[in-house]
Amino acid sequence: RRAGFGIPLSRVDLLTEAGPQYAVAYFVDTERQADNFPDPDWLEQAGAMRKKYREMRMESSRDPDAPARSEEERRKLEEERQKAVAELRREERQNIQRLKYWWVNRMQTTARPLQEKMSLFWHGHFAVSAQKVQSSYANYDLNRLFRDRGLGNFKLLTYEVGCSPAMMRYLDNARNSKRNPNENWARELMELFTIGPGHYSEADIKNSARAFTGWTTDDGDFVYNPRDHDNGEKIFMGRIGNLNGNDIIDIIFEQEATAEFIVRKLWTFFAYADPEDEIVEGLARRLRGAGYELRPMLSEMFRSRAFYSDKAMWTQIKSPVQLLLSNLSHLDIEPGQLPMNFVLQALRRMGQDLFYPPSVKGWDGGEAWINTNTLMNRYNLAAYLLDRNGPNRRRRGNPPRREAPTPLEAEQRDGRPGPGRSNDRGMTDESRMDSSMAREGRGGANRNRSPFHPREYFARWNGLPLNEVVDRLADLFYGHPLGEVQRREIIATLGGAWTPAAPFNAQSTDLDRLRATVHLMLSTAEFQLC
Repeated sequence: RRAGFGIPLSRVDLLTEAGPQYAVAYFVDTERQADNFPDPDWLEQAGAMRKKYREMRMESSRDPDAPARSEEERRKLEEERQKAVAELRREERQNIQRLKYWWVNRMQTTARPLQEKMSLFWHGHFAVSAQKVQSSYANYDLNRLFRDRGLGNFKLLTYEVGCSPAMMRYLDNARNSKRNPNENWARELMELFTIGPGHYSEADIKNSARAFTGWTTDDGDFVYNPRDHDNGEKIFMGRIGNLNGNDIIDIIFEQEATAEFIVRKLWTFFAYADPEDEIVEGLARRLRGAGYELRPMLSEMFRSRAFYSDKAMWTQIKSPVQLLLSNLSHLDIEPGQLPMNFVLQALRRMGQDLFYPPSVKGWDGGEAWINTNTLMNRYNLAAYLLDRNGPNRRRRGNPPRREAPTPLEAEQRDGRPGPGRSNDRGMTDESRMDSSMAREGRGGANRNRSPFHPREYFARWNGLPLNEVVDRLADLFYGHPLGEVQRREIIATLGGAWTPAAPFNAQSTDLDRLRATVHLMLSTAEFQLC
Protein backbone atom coordinates (compact mmCIF):
# COMPACT_ATOMS: atom_id res chain seq x y z
CA ARG A 1 0.00 0.00 0.00
CA ARG A 2 2.82 2.42 0.79
CA ALA A 3 4.68 1.75 -2.46
CA GLY A 4 1.53 2.38 -4.49
CA PHE A 5 -2.06 3.47 -4.02
CA GLY A 6 -3.79 0.24 -3.03
CA ILE A 7 -3.35 -3.30 -4.19
CA PRO A 8 -5.80 -6.08 -5.19
CA LEU A 9 -5.88 -9.07 -2.85
CA SER A 10 -5.05 -11.36 -5.78
CA ARG A 11 -1.73 -9.52 -6.20
CA VAL A 12 -1.15 -9.65 -2.45
CA ASP A 13 -1.47 -13.45 -2.62
CA LEU A 14 0.97 -13.60 -5.54
CA LEU A 15 3.59 -11.44 -3.85
CA THR A 16 3.22 -13.26 -0.54
CA GLU A 17 3.84 -16.61 -2.19
CA ALA A 18 6.87 -15.24 -4.07
CA GLY A 19 8.52 -13.87 -0.92
CA PRO A 20 9.73 -10.45 0.27
CA GLN A 21 12.75 -10.18 -2.03
CA TYR A 22 10.59 -10.66 -5.12
CA ALA A 23 7.87 -8.38 -3.73
CA VAL A 24 10.31 -5.48 -3.29
CA ALA A 25 11.84 -6.10 -6.73
CA TYR A 26 8.34 -6.15 -8.25
CA PHE A 27 7.82 -2.53 -7.17
CA VAL A 28 11.35 -1.13 -7.46
CA ASP A 29 12.39 -2.70 -10.79
CA THR A 30 9.67 -0.98 -12.78
CA GLU A 31 11.01 -2.12 -16.16
CA ARG A 32 9.60 -5.57 -15.39
CA GLN A 33 6.14 -4.17 -16.09
CA ALA A 34 5.00 -2.74 -19.42
CA ASP A 35 3.92 0.89 -19.54
CA ASN A 36 1.27 1.29 -22.23
CA PHE A 37 -0.63 4.27 -20.87
CA PRO A 38 -1.12 6.82 -23.70
CA ASP A 39 0.02 10.42 -23.55
CA PRO A 40 -2.69 13.09 -23.15
CA ASP A 41 -4.64 13.45 -26.39
CA TRP A 42 -4.56 17.26 -26.24
CA LEU A 43 -0.76 17.65 -26.31
CA GLU A 44 -0.52 18.10 -30.05
CA GLN A 45 -3.36 20.64 -30.04
CA ALA A 46 -1.74 22.58 -27.19
CA GLY A 47 1.53 22.73 -29.10
CA ALA A 48 -0.20 23.95 -32.26
CA MET A 49 -2.01 26.74 -30.37
CA ARG A 50 1.19 27.89 -28.67
CA LYS A 51 3.03 27.87 -32.02
CA LYS A 52 0.25 29.98 -33.53
CA TYR A 53 0.51 32.49 -30.67
CA ARG A 54 4.32 32.71 -31.02
CA GLU A 55 3.99 33.34 -34.75
CA MET A 56 1.48 36.14 -34.15
CA ARG A 57 3.75 37.71 -31.55
CA MET A 58 6.77 37.56 -33.86
CA GLU A 59 4.80 39.01 -36.78
CA SER A 60 3.64 41.85 -34.54
CA SER A 61 7.17 42.66 -33.41
CA ARG A 62 8.68 42.73 -36.91
CA ASP A 63 5.77 44.09 -38.96
CA PRO A 64 7.45 46.34 -41.61
CA ASP A 65 4.16 48.06 -42.38
CA ALA A 66 3.39 48.99 -38.77
CA PRO A 67 4.32 52.71 -39.06
CA ALA A 68 2.09 53.14 -42.09
CA ARG A 69 -0.97 51.52 -40.53
CA SER A 70 -3.84 53.67 -39.42
CA GLU A 71 -4.91 53.84 -35.81
CA GLU A 72 -7.99 51.77 -36.67
CA GLU A 73 -5.88 49.03 -38.29
CA ARG A 74 -3.50 48.90 -35.31
CA ARG A 75 -6.46 48.70 -32.96
CA LYS A 76 -7.99 45.77 -34.88
CA LEU A 77 -4.67 43.92 -34.99
CA GLU A 78 -4.23 44.38 -31.26
CA GLU A 79 -7.78 43.14 -30.63
CA GLU A 80 -7.04 40.02 -32.68
CA ARG A 81 -3.86 39.43 -30.72
CA GLN A 82 -5.63 39.88 -27.37
CA LYS A 83 -8.39 37.54 -28.49
CA ALA A 84 -5.79 34.91 -29.43
CA VAL A 85 -4.09 35.33 -26.06
CA ALA A 86 -7.39 34.95 -24.19
CA GLU A 87 -8.25 31.85 -26.22
CA LEU A 88 -4.83 30.35 -25.51
CA ARG A 89 -5.11 31.00 -21.78
CA ARG A 90 -8.61 29.53 -21.65
CA GLU A 91 -7.44 26.43 -23.51
CA GLU A 92 -4.40 26.12 -21.25
CA ARG A 93 -6.58 26.22 -18.14
CA GLN A 94 -8.78 23.48 -19.57
CA ASN A 95 -5.77 21.42 -20.56
CA ILE A 96 -4.34 21.61 -17.04
CA GLN A 97 -7.65 20.26 -15.71
CA ARG A 98 -7.43 17.46 -18.29
CA LEU A 99 -3.84 16.84 -17.22
CA LYS A 100 -4.95 16.33 -13.62
CA TYR A 101 -7.61 13.82 -14.66
CA TRP A 102 -5.19 12.05 -16.99
CA TRP A 103 -2.69 11.64 -14.16
CA VAL A 104 -5.31 10.34 -11.70
CA ASN A 105 -6.37 7.71 -14.24
CA ARG A 106 -2.74 6.81 -14.87
CA MET A 107 -2.04 6.41 -11.15
CA GLN A 108 -5.11 4.18 -10.84
CA THR A 109 -4.28 1.84 -13.72
CA THR A 110 -0.50 1.75 -13.73
CA ALA A 111 1.38 -1.55 -13.67
CA ARG A 112 4.25 0.46 -12.13
CA PRO A 113 2.75 1.76 -8.87
CA LEU A 114 6.03 2.87 -7.28
CA GLN A 115 6.92 4.88 -10.37
CA GLU A 116 3.70 6.89 -10.03
CA LYS A 117 4.04 7.13 -6.25
CA MET A 118 7.53 8.58 -6.68
CA SER A 119 6.17 10.97 -9.33
CA LEU A 120 3.69 12.18 -6.71
CA PHE A 121 6.50 12.55 -4.17
CA TRP A 122 8.62 14.65 -6.53
CA HIS A 123 5.53 16.69 -7.50
CA GLY A 124 5.39 17.85 -3.88
CA HIS A 125 9.16 18.06 -3.42
CA PHE A 126 10.09 20.03 -6.56
CA ALA A 127 6.80 21.92 -6.31
CA VAL A 128 5.65 24.05 -9.25
CA SER A 129 2.21 25.68 -9.44
CA ALA A 130 0.19 26.07 -12.63
CA GLN A 131 -1.17 29.27 -11.12
CA LYS A 132 2.13 30.86 -12.21
CA VAL A 133 3.31 28.38 -14.85
CA GLN A 134 0.20 28.45 -17.03
CA SER A 135 1.61 26.26 -19.81
CA SER A 136 -0.05 22.85 -19.87
CA TYR A 137 2.84 21.41 -21.86
CA ALA A 138 5.47 22.72 -19.41
CA ASN A 139 3.55 21.14 -16.50
CA TYR A 140 3.15 17.88 -18.40
CA ASP A 141 6.85 17.89 -19.33
CA LEU A 142 7.90 18.24 -15.67
CA ASN A 143 5.46 15.48 -14.67
CA ARG A 144 6.96 13.25 -17.38
CA LEU A 145 10.44 14.03 -16.03
CA PHE A 146 9.40 12.90 -12.54
CA ARG A 147 8.13 9.66 -14.05
CA ASP A 148 11.16 8.99 -16.25
CA ARG A 149 13.85 9.98 -13.71
CA GLY A 150 12.07 9.67 -10.38
CA LEU A 151 13.50 6.24 -9.55
CA GLY A 152 16.87 6.94 -11.11
CA ASN A 153 19.67 9.27 -10.07
CA PHE A 154 18.72 12.04 -7.63
CA LYS A 155 21.58 14.30 -8.73
CA LEU A 156 20.68 13.99 -12.41
CA LEU A 157 17.01 14.58 -11.59
CA THR A 158 17.92 17.76 -9.70
CA TYR A 159 19.94 19.03 -12.65
CA GLU A 160 17.15 18.28 -15.15
CA VAL A 161 14.51 19.88 -12.92
CA GLY A 162 16.70 23.00 -12.81
CA CYS A 163 16.72 23.02 -16.62
CA SER A 164 12.99 22.43 -16.95
CA PRO A 165 11.02 25.40 -18.34
CA ALA A 166 8.36 24.90 -15.64
CA MET A 167 10.82 25.29 -12.74
CA MET A 168 12.74 28.08 -14.48
CA ARG A 169 9.53 30.08 -14.82
CA TYR A 170 8.23 29.26 -11.35
CA LEU A 171 11.40 30.35 -9.53
CA ASP A 172 12.32 33.03 -12.06
CA ASN A 173 15.68 31.59 -13.04
CA ALA A 174 14.82 32.28 -16.69
CA ARG A 175 15.27 35.98 -15.77
CA ASN A 176 18.51 35.44 -13.86
CA SER A 177 21.30 37.41 -15.54
CA LYS A 178 24.67 38.89 -14.57
CA ARG A 179 23.12 42.37 -14.65
CA ASN A 180 20.26 41.38 -12.36
CA PRO A 181 20.88 38.11 -10.44
CA ASN A 182 17.75 36.38 -9.13
CA GLU A 183 18.17 34.26 -5.99
CA ASN A 184 14.90 32.29 -5.96
CA TRP A 185 16.18 29.07 -7.57
CA ALA A 186 19.54 29.25 -5.78
CA ARG A 187 17.82 29.56 -2.39
CA GLU A 188 15.17 26.85 -2.84
CA LEU A 189 17.69 24.49 -4.46
CA MET A 190 19.48 24.30 -1.11
CA GLU A 191 16.75 25.01 1.43
CA LEU A 192 13.97 22.78 0.07
CA PHE A 193 15.37 20.53 -2.65
CA THR A 194 18.79 19.15 -1.68
CA ILE A 195 20.67 19.94 1.54
CA GLY A 196 18.28 21.70 3.92
CA PRO A 197 18.67 24.72 6.22
CA GLY A 198 21.77 25.12 8.33
CA HIS A 199 24.27 23.91 5.77
CA TYR A 200 24.83 27.07 3.73
CA SER A 201 25.13 30.83 4.16
CA GLU A 202 23.49 33.86 2.59
CA ALA A 203 26.75 34.44 0.74
CA ASP A 204 26.44 30.93 -0.71
CA ILE A 205 22.97 31.81 -2.00
CA LYS A 206 24.21 34.99 -3.67
CA ASN A 207 27.16 33.28 -5.33
CA SER A 208 25.02 30.33 -6.38
CA ALA A 209 22.59 32.73 -8.07
CA ARG A 210 25.53 34.27 -9.97
CA ALA A 211 26.67 30.79 -11.03
CA PHE A 212 23.26 29.98 -12.51
CA THR A 213 23.13 33.14 -14.63
CA GLY A 214 22.74 32.36 -18.31
CA TRP A 215 20.29 29.51 -17.72
CA THR A 216 17.13 30.67 -19.48
CA THR A 217 14.39 29.63 -21.90
CA ASP A 218 13.57 30.41 -25.50
CA ASP A 219 10.03 29.71 -26.74
CA GLY A 220 9.51 27.21 -23.94
CA ASP A 221 12.85 25.35 -24.28
CA PHE A 222 15.93 25.50 -22.06
CA VAL A 223 18.91 27.37 -23.48
CA TYR A 224 22.21 28.55 -22.06
CA ASN A 225 23.05 32.14 -22.94
CA PRO A 226 26.79 32.71 -22.28
CA ARG A 227 26.40 36.46 -22.70
CA ASP A 228 24.20 36.55 -19.59
CA HIS A 229 26.54 34.39 -17.48
CA ASP A 230 28.58 36.01 -14.74
CA ASN A 231 32.18 34.93 -15.37
CA GLY A 232 33.54 36.53 -12.22
CA GLU A 233 35.12 34.67 -9.32
CA LYS A 234 32.66 33.13 -6.86
CA ILE A 235 33.03 31.47 -3.46
CA PHE A 236 30.56 28.67 -2.71
CA MET A 237 30.83 26.34 0.29
CA GLY A 238 34.55 26.98 0.40
CA ARG A 239 35.21 26.52 -3.33
CA ILE A 240 36.61 29.44 -5.33
CA GLY A 241 36.51 29.96 -9.08
CA ASN A 242 34.44 30.89 -12.10
CA LEU A 243 31.71 28.50 -11.00
CA ASN A 244 28.66 27.69 -13.12
CA GLY A 245 25.36 25.95 -12.34
CA ASN A 246 26.79 22.47 -12.91
CA ASP A 247 29.61 23.22 -10.45
CA ILE A 248 27.10 24.31 -7.81
CA ILE A 249 25.15 21.05 -8.11
CA ASP A 250 28.37 19.01 -7.99
CA ILE A 251 29.46 20.73 -4.78
CA ILE A 252 26.05 20.32 -3.13
CA PHE A 253 26.05 16.59 -3.84
CA GLU A 254 29.52 16.20 -2.35
CA GLN A 255 28.06 17.12 1.06
CA GLU A 256 26.96 14.27 3.32
CA ALA A 257 23.98 16.33 4.49
CA THR A 258 22.41 16.13 1.00
CA ALA A 259 21.92 12.36 1.14
CA GLU A 260 20.64 12.58 4.72
CA PHE A 261 18.16 15.33 3.79
CA ILE A 262 16.47 13.40 0.95
CA VAL A 263 16.57 10.09 2.86
CA ARG A 264 14.79 11.69 5.81
CA LYS A 265 12.12 13.11 3.52
CA LEU A 266 11.60 9.83 1.64
CA TRP A 267 11.38 7.87 4.89
CA THR A 268 8.74 10.31 6.14
CA PHE A 269 6.81 9.92 2.86
CA PHE A 270 6.88 6.10 2.85
CA ALA A 271 7.17 5.11 6.54
CA TYR A 272 6.81 7.64 9.37
CA ALA A 273 7.93 11.10 10.45
CA ASP A 274 11.05 11.83 12.52
CA PRO A 275 13.05 8.71 11.64
CA GLU A 276 15.83 7.65 13.99
CA ASP A 277 19.32 8.95 13.20
CA GLU A 278 20.72 5.46 12.65
CA ILE A 279 18.09 4.76 9.99
CA VAL A 280 18.84 8.02 8.15
CA GLU A 281 22.61 7.58 8.37
CA GLY A 282 22.51 3.98 7.15
CA LEU A 283 20.29 4.68 4.16
CA ALA A 284 22.25 7.85 3.35
CA ARG A 285 25.46 5.81 3.20
CA ARG A 286 23.72 3.41 0.83
CA LEU A 287 22.56 6.32 -1.34
CA ARG A 288 25.99 7.95 -1.50
CA GLY A 289 27.67 4.59 -2.14
CA ALA A 290 25.39 4.07 -5.14
CA GLY A 291 26.27 7.48 -6.59
CA TYR A 292 22.82 8.84 -5.65
CA GLU A 293 20.99 6.10 -7.54
CA LEU A 294 17.67 5.80 -5.70
CA ARG A 295 16.66 2.20 -6.40
CA PRO A 296 19.29 0.51 -4.16
CA MET A 297 18.40 2.78 -1.24
CA LEU A 298 14.64 2.28 -1.73
CA SER A 299 15.10 -1.50 -1.93
CA GLU A 300 16.96 -1.41 1.38
CA MET A 301 14.26 0.83 2.89
CA PHE A 302 11.43 -1.50 1.88
CA ARG A 303 13.29 -4.54 3.26
CA SER A 304 14.26 -2.96 6.58
CA ARG A 305 12.76 -4.18 9.84
CA ALA A 306 11.93 -0.60 10.84
CA PHE A 307 9.67 -0.25 7.81
CA TYR A 308 7.44 -3.01 9.24
CA SER A 309 7.67 -1.93 12.87
CA ASP A 310 4.70 -0.95 15.02
CA LYS A 311 5.80 2.67 14.65
CA ALA A 312 5.25 2.42 10.89
CA MET A 313 2.25 0.13 10.45
CA TRP A 314 -1.15 1.80 10.01
CA THR A 315 0.05 5.15 11.34
CA GLN A 316 0.28 7.18 8.11
CA ILE A 317 -2.67 9.41 7.16
CA LYS A 318 -3.57 8.85 3.53
CA SER A 319 -3.12 11.83 1.27
CA PRO A 320 -6.25 12.83 -0.68
CA VAL A 321 -4.84 11.18 -3.81
CA GLN A 322 -4.08 8.00 -1.85
CA LEU A 323 -7.56 8.04 -0.29
CA LEU A 324 -9.36 8.59 -3.59
CA LEU A 325 -7.43 5.87 -5.41
CA SER A 326 -7.78 3.38 -2.56
CA ASN A 327 -11.54 4.00 -2.60
CA LEU A 328 -11.70 3.35 -6.34
CA SER A 329 -9.49 0.28 -6.08
CA HIS A 330 -11.40 -1.26 -3.18
CA LEU A 331 -14.79 -0.58 -4.79
CA ASP A 332 -13.81 -1.97 -8.22
CA ILE A 333 -14.54 1.37 -9.91
CA GLU A 334 -12.84 1.59 -13.29
CA PRO A 335 -11.00 4.68 -14.57
CA GLY A 336 -13.24 7.09 -16.42
CA GLN A 337 -16.43 5.95 -14.64
CA LEU A 338 -16.44 9.14 -12.57
CA PRO A 339 -16.84 12.58 -14.20
CA MET A 340 -13.65 14.60 -14.42
CA ASN A 341 -15.11 17.57 -12.54
CA PHE A 342 -16.11 15.43 -9.60
CA VAL A 343 -12.70 13.76 -9.30
CA LEU A 344 -10.83 17.06 -9.42
CA GLN A 345 -13.18 18.87 -7.05
CA ALA A 346 -13.01 15.97 -4.59
CA LEU A 347 -9.21 16.21 -4.45
CA ARG A 348 -9.30 19.98 -4.14
CA ARG A 349 -11.82 19.90 -1.31
CA MET A 350 -9.79 17.28 0.52
CA GLY A 351 -6.74 19.54 0.28
CA GLN A 352 -4.60 18.24 -2.62
CA ASP A 353 -5.22 20.13 -5.83
CA LEU A 354 -2.77 18.52 -8.26
CA PHE A 355 -0.52 20.95 -10.14
CA TYR A 356 -1.55 23.68 -7.65
CA PRO A 357 0.54 23.04 -4.51
CA PRO A 358 -0.03 25.70 -1.84
CA SER A 359 3.58 26.97 -1.98
CA VAL A 360 7.07 26.08 -3.17
CA LYS A 361 7.23 23.80 -0.08
CA GLY A 362 4.51 21.59 -1.57
CA TRP A 363 1.98 19.97 0.79
CA ASP A 364 2.80 19.50 4.46
CA GLY A 365 1.11 16.09 4.58
CA GLY A 366 0.58 14.00 7.71
CA GLU A 367 -1.87 15.44 10.22
CA ALA A 368 -2.19 18.58 8.05
CA TRP A 369 -4.45 16.54 5.73
CA ILE A 370 -7.13 16.44 8.44
CA ASN A 371 -9.28 19.32 9.60
CA THR A 372 -13.01 19.86 10.06
CA ASN A 373 -13.70 20.59 6.39
CA THR A 374 -11.41 18.02 4.81
CA LEU A 375 -12.59 15.23 7.11
CA MET A 376 -16.22 15.85 6.18
CA ASN A 377 -15.28 15.81 2.50
CA ARG A 378 -13.46 12.50 2.99
CA TYR A 379 -16.68 11.00 4.32
CA ASN A 380 -18.72 12.65 1.58
CA LEU A 381 -16.47 11.03 -1.02
CA ALA A 382 -17.41 7.56 0.21
CA ALA A 383 -21.12 8.44 0.30
CA TYR A 384 -21.05 9.72 -3.26
CA LEU A 385 -19.12 6.78 -4.66
CA LEU A 386 -21.57 4.32 -3.12
CA ASP A 387 -24.71 6.12 -4.22
CA ARG A 388 -24.51 9.06 -6.63
CA ASN A 389 -28.09 10.06 -5.72
CA GLY A 390 -27.00 10.59 -2.13
CA PRO A 391 -27.61 8.55 1.01
CA ASN A 392 -31.15 9.90 1.54
CA ARG A 393 -32.55 9.64 -1.98
CA ARG A 394 -36.34 9.80 -2.29
CA ARG A 395 -37.85 6.44 -3.21
CA ARG A 396 -40.70 5.87 -5.59
CA GLY A 397 -43.44 3.34 -4.98
CA ASN A 398 -43.93 1.49 -1.71
CA PRO A 399 -41.71 2.31 1.27
CA PRO A 400 -38.99 -0.25 2.08
CA ARG A 401 -39.83 -3.13 4.35
CA ARG A 402 -38.82 -2.35 7.92
CA GLU A 403 -36.51 -5.05 9.20
CA ALA A 404 -35.90 -5.91 12.83
CA PRO A 405 -33.56 -3.39 14.46
CA THR A 406 -29.92 -4.26 14.89
CA PRO A 407 -28.49 -4.30 18.41
CA LEU A 408 -26.88 -0.96 17.71
CA GLU A 409 -30.22 0.49 16.53
CA ALA A 410 -31.94 -0.81 19.62
CA GLU A 411 -29.43 0.99 21.83
CA GLN A 412 -30.16 4.23 19.98
CA ARG A 413 -33.93 4.38 20.39
CA ASP A 414 -33.46 7.37 22.69
CA GLY A 415 -33.40 9.52 19.56
CA ARG A 416 -29.65 9.92 19.15
CA PRO A 417 -28.76 9.34 15.47
CA GLY A 418 -26.41 6.41 14.97
CA PRO A 419 -23.83 5.86 12.23
CA GLY A 420 -25.43 6.41 8.85
CA ARG A 421 -28.86 7.21 10.38
CA SER A 422 -31.01 10.30 9.90
CA ASN A 423 -31.29 13.08 12.44
CA ASP A 424 -34.45 15.03 13.16
CA ARG A 425 -33.95 17.12 10.01
CA GLY A 426 -34.04 14.08 7.77
CA MET A 427 -30.36 14.51 6.91
CA THR A 428 -27.40 12.29 7.70
CA ASP A 429 -24.71 14.34 9.44
CA GLU A 430 -22.03 11.72 8.85
CA SER A 431 -22.58 11.34 5.13
CA ARG A 432 -24.27 14.57 3.98
CA MET A 433 -23.04 15.31 0.47
CA ASP A 434 -21.80 18.79 -0.15
CA SER A 435 -24.29 20.15 -2.68
CA SER A 436 -21.81 21.89 -4.94
CA MET A 437 -19.56 18.83 -4.91
CA ALA A 438 -22.51 16.73 -6.00
CA ARG A 439 -23.52 19.17 -8.73
CA GLU A 440 -20.01 19.26 -10.13
CA GLY A 441 -19.94 15.47 -10.27
CA ARG A 442 -23.07 15.04 -12.34
CA GLY A 443 -22.92 14.72 -16.08
CA GLY A 444 -24.03 12.47 -18.91
CA ALA A 445 -27.08 10.30 -19.39
CA ASN A 446 -26.32 8.18 -16.30
CA ARG A 447 -25.34 11.08 -14.07
CA ASN A 448 -27.21 9.71 -11.05
CA ARG A 449 -26.10 6.12 -11.43
CA SER A 450 -23.39 5.02 -9.02
CA PRO A 451 -20.45 3.08 -10.50
CA PHE A 452 -20.62 0.85 -7.42
CA HIS A 453 -22.86 -2.23 -7.80
CA PRO A 454 -23.50 -3.68 -4.32
CA ARG A 455 -24.94 -7.09 -5.22
CA GLU A 456 -22.22 -7.83 -7.77
CA TYR A 457 -19.60 -6.63 -5.33
CA PHE A 458 -20.76 -8.78 -2.42
CA ALA A 459 -21.58 -11.85 -4.53
CA ARG A 460 -17.97 -13.07 -4.21
CA TRP A 461 -18.69 -13.93 -0.57
CA ASN A 462 -22.03 -15.72 -1.03
CA GLY A 463 -22.32 -18.73 1.25
CA LEU A 464 -19.72 -17.59 3.77
CA PRO A 465 -20.77 -16.96 7.38
CA LEU A 466 -21.82 -13.36 7.89
CA ASN A 467 -19.01 -12.64 10.32
CA GLU A 468 -16.42 -14.01 7.88
CA VAL A 469 -17.72 -11.66 5.16
CA VAL A 470 -17.01 -8.73 7.47
CA ASP A 471 -13.54 -10.12 8.21
CA ARG A 472 -12.83 -10.33 4.47
CA LEU A 473 -13.90 -6.71 4.07
CA ALA A 474 -11.56 -5.71 6.90
CA ASP A 475 -8.68 -7.51 5.15
CA LEU A 476 -9.49 -5.66 1.96
CA PHE A 477 -10.02 -2.17 3.38
CA TYR A 478 -7.61 -2.09 6.33
CA GLY A 479 -5.13 -4.94 6.05
CA HIS A 480 -5.70 -5.88 9.70
CA PRO A 481 -8.60 -7.22 11.84
CA LEU A 482 -11.32 -4.98 13.23
CA GLY A 483 -11.68 -4.25 16.92
CA GLU A 484 -14.34 -6.39 18.53
CA VAL A 485 -16.81 -3.53 19.11
CA GLN A 486 -16.50 -2.29 15.54
CA ARG A 487 -16.78 -5.84 14.24
CA ARG A 488 -20.08 -6.43 16.09
CA GLU A 489 -21.54 -3.17 14.84
CA ILE A 490 -20.62 -3.81 11.22
CA ILE A 491 -21.92 -7.39 11.37
CA ALA A 492 -25.19 -5.94 12.74
CA THR A 493 -25.30 -3.33 9.97
CA LEU A 494 -24.84 -5.95 7.25
CA GLY A 495 -27.00 -8.72 8.68
CA GLY A 496 -29.70 -6.99 10.68
CA ALA A 497 -31.42 -9.69 12.73
CA TRP A 498 -29.32 -12.49 11.18
CA THR A 499 -26.96 -14.35 13.48
CA PRO A 500 -23.25 -13.79 12.82
CA ALA A 501 -22.82 -17.43 11.72
CA ALA A 502 -25.71 -17.28 9.20
CA PRO A 503 -24.69 -17.93 5.57
CA PHE A 504 -24.51 -14.70 3.61
CA ASN A 505 -26.47 -14.10 0.39
CA ALA A 506 -26.01 -10.83 -1.47
CA GLN A 507 -29.22 -11.25 -3.48
CA SER A 508 -31.46 -11.47 -0.43
CA THR A 509 -29.75 -8.65 1.51
CA ASP A 510 -31.31 -5.21 1.34
CA LEU A 511 -29.33 -2.88 -0.94
CA ASP A 512 -29.25 -0.17 1.71
CA ARG A 513 -27.59 -2.59 4.13
CA LEU A 514 -24.92 -3.47 1.58
CA ARG A 515 -24.19 0.19 0.90
CA ALA A 516 -24.34 1.18 4.59
CA THR A 517 -21.87 -1.55 5.53
CA VAL A 518 -19.27 -0.37 3.04
CA HIS A 519 -19.92 3.29 3.83
CA LEU A 520 -19.48 2.65 7.55
CA MET A 521 -16.16 0.89 6.95
CA LEU A 522 -14.88 3.57 4.56
CA SER A 523 -15.79 6.26 7.12
CA THR A 524 -13.78 4.82 10.00
CA ALA A 525 -10.59 6.38 11.30
CA GLU A 526 -8.79 3.18 10.30
CA PHE A 527 -9.58 3.67 6.61
CA GLN A 528 -7.98 7.12 6.73
CA LEU A 529 -4.72 5.39 7.63
CA CYS A 530 -2.30 3.40 5.55
